[in-house]
Amino acid sequence: MSNQIVAGHFEGDNAIIYLPIGFKPDYFKAVVMATTSPLRYEWWGRMEQEEAAALGEGITTDILGVPTYHADTAGFAAYDSGAGGPTITRWSNGATVVAKTATAHGTYMKPSVDSDMDKEAVFEVLANTTTGATEPTWPAGIGETVADNHGSPVVYERVNVATLRVGYQGIRIAATLVADSAECYYLAIQTDKVIDHGDVDGWSSGIYGA
Repeated sequence: MSNQIVAGHFEGDNAIIYLPIGFKPDYFKAVVMATTSPLRYEWWGRMEQEEAAALGEGITTDILGVPTYHADTAGFAAYDSGAGGPTITRWSNGATVVAKTATAHGTYMKPSVDSDMDKEAVFEVLANTTTGATEPTWPAGIGETVADNHGSPVVYERVNVATLRVGYQGIRIAATLVADSAECYYLAIQTDKVIDHGDVDGWSSGIYGA
């Protein structure tokens, strides 16, 4: 493990976010620029490892400085889906697919070899389990969705293939934390060691040996 720092930006979509920053952070901080009430988020990996379930997924602080502690699946958590990235297959009629859920990624697909769409475009399945008989007209924009022609249509979302190539590691953000189109700026830090001073009871002035 080596020291790494990444600062970036993303926009919410009212759904769970797997932010692929390329490593599992030890510390994550974000500011959501809501129009009327900006929010500040903070999370430490040690919180997830050591605190109670009702406290371990970070803290939200509102514009008045009031904190909210997040329970399991309601806040933040590091994730690692494998350094090799997800498996990506070609679209085909009647293919079995797995939908994205609140805790797992969906099937990733490329347009078929017969499609006029960019063959390197990648789409994640958001709903249903079997592709329809007619290939959809794939959208060109990242984040855009499309359904194929099926009784209960499979829904696909175009994703940024570049983020799938950096190693599928990062931070998971609960769906309720970032509203659709909300601007979010973040800082993620990975360190090369863990310092734990434990219980400082009995330390003079809190300094060991003083």
